[in-house]
This record gives sequence, structure tokens and C-alpha cells, in this order.
Amino acid sequence: MDKECINTIITTGPPHSVHLIGNTLKSNRNVRWIADFRDPWTSIGYHKKLRLTKASQKKHKDLERSVLQNADEIIVTSPTTKKEFEKSTDQSISVITNGYDSDYTGGANIDNRFTLAHIGSLLTGRNPKNLWKVLSELATENELFRSSLQIEFLGVVGQDVLDTLYRYELGPYLKIKGYVSHAEAVRRQQRAQMLLLIEIDSEETQGIIPESYSNIWPQEGRYWQWDQKNGMLVISLRKPIQV
Repeated sequence: MDKECINTIITTGPPHSVHLIGNTLKSNRNVRWIADFRDPWTSIGYHKKLRLTKASQKKHKDLERSVLQNADEIIVTSPTTKKEFEKSTDQSISVITNGYDSDYTGGANIDNRFTLAHIGSLLTGRNPKNLWKVLSELATENELFRSSLQIEFLGVVGQDVLDTLYRYELGPYLKIKGYVSHAEAVRRQQRAQMLLLIEIDSEETQGIIPESYSNIWPQEGRYWQWDQKNGMLVISLRKPIQV
């Protein structure tokens, strides 16, 4: 740090343990410290599932408070997290939401089939069972819908999600690609008739605005609405299909 004349550091978490390094450097080297929180710390949804002892829970809270009080600047990704952190610190907090690649100039033709695409991990807790049920009922009742339906996943799909899909007899409509390049993911977003973006329905996830939301934002011709309360992005079809 002396050799490079570094006088400002940025720590980005999770893992939030990196903020402890920033806290130590701030104390020992008197540098300017910016703490960037991509997710909340002790209020994140999975924190309760760690089965921490009361002493460990208190330790996490104390460490979180120390970071929030000692950092010179704090960055969060949502107004909800900012409001939460303001209860623990008087330091400046800025909201910088997750962004998207605005320089992407590629294009793609809209699918002729009714493609519902989920891009990213769809793991336990984010399984939209009612949606699968409705799609299954529509496919059973309507031949046109049945012949047009395609459910596409780019990324990891949890076993419980797959089990539900097969239970509702949606297997024939699935297209699971796994991980793809960023450019391919954006192309698939452009081509799909409908995009699916889901967050866990809980109070703890109200402060999480997925990066995919920002990727979807600039797409011409789509009507969208982010339901912060229920953690769901609702997007209308660009080419409606009659059922």
C-alpha cells in the first residue's frame, strides 16, 4: 500500500468477511474506506438457516455494526437496505442498484413459440408452484397453447423445481441449457416472449433487487412491473398469443 500510495480501499461483500479486512486496514492504516454491500448481512434470507447460537448471532450483529460505523462511505443495492442500515450508522449511505451492459448492440428475432425464459439460478425457495400449475392446466385445456409452450432455463435449476415441473407434466415443454455466456443470455432475453424473474417471498428479501431486473429494463417493447412486496417481476408478452 505504501509502494503504490494507496489511500482509498473498497471492500465488496458477500462474503462480508472482506469488510473485516477493510475495518482492520481503516484502523491500522487510516485509509479512506468504502464498504460495498451487494446483499444485506444479518437480515439476508438464509442467515436464519445458518443455525447460529445466540452468541454467534450477537457476534455477527456486532461485526456488522462495527463495519457500518467505521466505513467512510457505504454502498447498498436497494432503498430497503439503506433504510435498514441507517438504523445502525450515521455514515453516508448511497444506493447503487445492480446494473446492466448498456453497450450491448446485438439483436435477436422474437420466438414464434410462447417461450417463457428464466435466466439465472432457480433454486429452493424460488419455486413458483402456482405458475407451473396454471401452465399445466392451460396446456391440457388448449391445443394452441400446448403446441406453442416452451419453458427455457439458462443456469442452475433446483431439484425441487424440476420435480414440480414433472409432477405437473411439463417435461415435454422444458429446455434446460445450463450456464451460457453473457452475450447468449442477453440474446435469449431478447428472443423470449416472456421473462420470468422470481425472488423468495419473505420479508428478508424485500431489500434484494436482482441484477436481472436491470438487464430486462432497457428492452424495447416490453411492459414490466417490479412487485417489491412479493418479489416478482411481471412482464407482458411482446407478441400475445390467443388462448
